Amino acid sequence: MAIKSHEDKYYKNSYYAKIGGVTVQEFNILEHEYLFNYIKFHLYVNTETYNSYYQELIDYNQDQNTTEEAY
Repeated sequence: MAIKSHEDKYYKNSYYAKIGGVTVQEFNILEHEYLFNYIKFHLYVNTETYNSYYQELIDYNQDQNTTEEAY
């Protein structure tokens, strides 16, 4: 959805569904549910929110690497 809202050219949902390992029908349902029920078509993310999620991903990745190194 981010690509669709920011780019002029993007792949069809069938491509994203294949990468995600789901059927096109399931992908379409998930996309619809996410847009309507979760983000209510608010596709813009402010800098503070972006940075917060970015840091959470970095922290999670570092935790995963630390756990793997312990084995």
